[in-house]
Amino acid sequence: MKYKRRIYPMGVTGQIKKDLGLTKNELLTEEEIAVVFARTSRSPNPFDEMAKEVTEEGAANFHERWVASVEGYGHSSVAEHAIHHLACEGISSLVVDEVTDNRLASFTEQSARYQVIAPGYFYTPKDIKKDKKLLKLYRETQNMLFESYEKFVGAGLEYIKSEESLKKFPERKMKPNETDKGYLARLKKIVTDNARFLHTTGRLSNVGVTANARTMEHMLRKLLSSPYEEAIEVGKILKKQAIQITPTLVRFADHNPYLSEVDKTREKLAKSFSTPKLVIKGSETAVKLLSYDKDAEDRFVSAFLYADSKASYESIKNKVRRLSKTQKERIIKKALSGKKYHDPTIRDLEFATYYLFEFDFDYGTVREYKRHRIQSYLTKSPSVDYGYVIPDLFGEMGWEERFREVIKKVDAAYHKIEKKFPFSAHYLLTRAHIRPMLVEFNLREAYHLFRLRTRAGAHYRIQRPILKAFKLAEKAHPLLWKYYDGPREL
Repeated sequence: MKYKRRIYPMGVTGQIKKDLGLTKNELLTEEEIAVVFARTSRSPNPFDEMAKEVTEEGAANFHERWVASVEGYGHSSVAEHAIHHLACEGISSLVVDEVTDNRLASFTEQSARYQVIAPGYFYTPKDIKKDKKLLKLYRETQNMLFESYEKFVGAGLEYIKSEESLKKFPERKMKPNETDKGYLARLKKIVTDNARFLHTTGRLSNVGVTANARTMEHMLRKLLSSPYEEAIEVGKILKKQAIQITPTLVRFADHNPYLSEVDKTREKLAKSFSTPKLVIKGSETAVKLLSYDKDAEDRFVSAFLYADSKASYESIKNKVRRLSKTQKERIIKKALSGKKYHDPTIRDLEFATYYLFEFDFDYGTVREYKRHRIQSYLTKSPSVDYGYVIPDLFGEMGWEERFREVIKKVDAAYHKIEKKFPFSAHYLLTRAHIRPMLVEFNLREAYHLFRLRTRAGAHYRIQRPILKAFKLAEKAHPLLWKYYDGPREL
């Protein structure tokens, strides 16, 4: 039998099949694709030949029996071949955080760095709507923030082009070959980038979601188990739309009692571990390196040699331990010094060490950092009590006191609402409020993170603390960072 190498695309939605009047299986639904791919584990036939035997009904029956049912065989990985693309519009930033807190999905969110956000663009929790006094306070606070945002954007756009501004920061001047439109867009971004710190978790947003059915089921389960009523509503709508794409694979996604209860348990137990209370002062993000592997160089060298050595890892490491520092560095140099800027880092780095950091990030930077969602991270629950940062441009323009007054009013409103509706108060947290974050990543992830977030063009609120983190890691493991090709200074 002759075998050919063939690579070809498969799939489209069932509705397009109907719209095109197709009766054969030239185009497949997501659930049909998953069945075709699953069959290759038991059949030598080509995919397109197997596709001719698959129907929507047959695919549903297959998934019901083998993948999705409670009594089924638990072949959940098959669901990873069925993909959802869902557009989510008009949901709060707080619930966008809930949606995007899923490692294996992909997201693109509306950005306030590149556009001016219109007034009144915020969510109001349903429980607050039932209390006239708190509803008035909540709306007044959100509207005050939008008014302050609008005033700052107007003043900022005037200031940023001024002689005073250009003298302080010559890099703001028009560049050779830069168009007028491009120049104004660059200056506008500086202003909106600082102004957005006045936006709250209640500010509405749009986010595009791409996820396979297995990940979507997990996402839905988390949303439907959330303490936020809006998240549950969004979860129900997402499920309804996801079922249009994969009618069988996500049908059992539902509220999970354990996820709900464990949050309550954590909150109750944490109360006796809440002193002394953490209060952070100043606008520079504190960075602490809490733990790392002391023998990281030995671990990396051992891992690097492992694949092509005939000995066990333990035997290799015992020999590596006896090498001199010069001998170890020689191996590290050969492994890492040949890498060019756009070359990928090697997997061996993952075995060297894990770094555990604590960052006192502002909420805006937390949202930026969470894009590195493959990493392990935890954030403290939303609260205004940890303090806040003052964005650079507010200080530069002499708006610091105005900013403090605005935040003072936000904090007062937050605490009043918190007494009656603790979770709904979270919708008043601004992007300037501090939300400490615990993160852990391996050396390979560190190479990517440090290089990406310290390069020119990175947001300054993440650029500076990540450079601090790099310097702490470099101090801990100088040999492993000697051949690092990212920025070492700003």
